[in-house]
Amino acid sequence: MPLPDFTATNKQTALDTYIFRRFYKENAYPEFGPRFIDYWYDKSFYGRIDREERVVVPRTDSLKQIRTNSGTYLGVNFVVDAFEELKSKFEHGALRSAISRGGVYSALNPTAAWSNATNLYFSYLDAINDLFLNSLNEDRTHQSVRTFEDFSKRYIQFFNKILPALPITKSGFVISKFCSPMVSGLTIELGGEDHATDLRKQKSYIEDVNFEVFRNTAAKFGFVVDKNAPWRLTAELASPRMQFYSKNYNTTYAPGSASDIFETLYTKTYEEDIDLLKSFLFSSYEEYVDSAPVVEELKESKCGKNPFIHRSPRKTITESEYEGLYGEQYWLKLYFRIRLRETGVVLHPAKLKVHLNQISGLHKALGHGKILHSLNERILDLNPERWWIKGITSQEEYDILHAVSSTSDVTLMNI
Repeated sequence: MPLPDFTATNKQTALDTYIFRRFYKENAYPEFGPRFIDYWYDKSFYGRIDREERVVVPRTDSLKQIRTNSGTYLGVNFVVDAFEELKSKFEHGALRSAISRGGVYSALNPTAAWSNATNLYFSYLDAINDLFLNSLNEDRTHQSVRTFEDFSKRYIQFFNKILPALPITKSGFVISKFCSPMVSGLTIELGGEDHATDLRKQKSYIEDVNFEVFRNTAAKFGFVVDKNAPWRLTAELASPRMQFYSKNYNTTYAPGSASDIFETLYTKTYEEDIDLLKSFLFSSYEEYVDSAPVVEELKESKCGKNPFIHRSPRKTITESEYEGLYGEQYWLKLYFRIRLRETGVVLHPAKLKVHLNQISGLHKALGHGKILHSLNERILDLNPERWWIKGITSQEEYDILHAVSSTSDVTLMNI
């Protein structure tokens, strides 16, 4: 029986979009056969969070170029190995006429792969900075910003307004809707379709003559197809086949879990969050002073004449002055508050004060590297939305145990 047409797009009313998206979710993709991945409704953080829910991105030295004539694409090394063997299998299938020519899956040519999370984050921060500068214009508070201290105070007030809707740290950004799942390095796209147009997904991909062969063969090489973007392959880390490829890069062969792939080939973003935040505020102020080096104020004349415009230069700041302006404990406490808001954790002021006092003691005892780890663990432990605290369905329990490893108001002032 042919499938009905799935006609959801982003141009419909909210109600229509909801109805048709749900219809697609429940009916479009084949119910039986190889597993799939669903970034929209299930595995939102897959490949961006390790087994302990720490935000991660691939190390640059774990990336490998995909051999193709259509452009330059990178992925995590073992994923590229698996894809190239899958592609070779399809090419041999086409020669033997086991693969029908002319369909979208007749040749597996990548159109997108790994995206650099840091570059995406910097572009995102540029947009955040534009919002902040616009807010200064709207509030007409430019004239009160004369020094970096004034600037940072205003910025922290701005953070209070936009969090948690707009994350600030790299960790918050990587697991937000503003960041592409392609940063995991586990995913390769074979088409460039609009993710929001369900009819195109159905007609061109799910009903393609080679679709069943494609998804079955992909599964044999350790990949799952994205249910909402059936031109997208993602490495199923728990599969025996993908584990076979990954063990060539000093990981432990342990099918049924992600083994130590994230520990071996990835880096934790919390390790650079504070440095990136400090760098962002410094460069933002530098750009601000360059674009508006003079403060203009309308003042009354002492002798009763017409008011006049008084001009004075904004104070610049050097990197060494900046480093000496605030101590490390200041940044640790600010970071802790920002991450709490990003993760939606609300603490009673008295309880927050206890945590901040403990941070001071921990910093002295642990040093820089270990205090960052300790802060990250504390933030995770305070979050009531961790997946092992929420109730899970039997299907989710099966997924966790037997298949893909899952991944999943306080002010900032007066620190």
